[in-house]
Amino acid sequence: MARRGFTNADLTDANLWDANLRGADLTNADLANAHLWDANLRGSNLTRARFAVHATWTNAYYYTDNEPSWHPDMDQAWRDSVDIVAISPGDWNRDGVFDAADYTVWRDGDSPDSTTAGYALWVANFGQLAATGSEDTAAVPEPGTLLLALAAAPLRVRHG
Repeated sequence: MARRGFTNADLTDANLWDANLRGADLTNADLANAHLWDANLRGSNLTRARFAVHATWTNAYYYTDNEPSWHPDMDQAWRDSVDIVAISPGDWNRDGVFDAADYTVWRDGDSPDSTTAGYALWVANFGQLAATGSEDTAAVPEPGTLLLALAAAPLRVRHG
């Protein structure tokens, strides 16, 4: 389905598994009650697509280097509520970490970019956490940190 025009397409009640909608023009497409599982929305045009809040978009995703053109009502809160995930290019298995599992997906030709450029993205980021754009990136200390801090602090005992 990649890079095809679906302008005015009636996809009402469609069941789309592993749909590659990369670069698809979904202007005025009717996605009411559609079910999209693992759909690649990278660079899609959804600006005037019709959709229903109860449609299923399970594990639908796009890469942060080519975000879709969203319908005005498809704001970040809505995308989060239906599990549309923003993924960093090179995180080919979409787990939030650049690791050997991503290389395996790339090697097997199952990544969106199975070229040497896709490999270079993975190599450049290997060992890092992927930024998804919808997560809170503030550092949160591990629970054990407080215990270590308390153990290291000198104890004062008052003798009366």
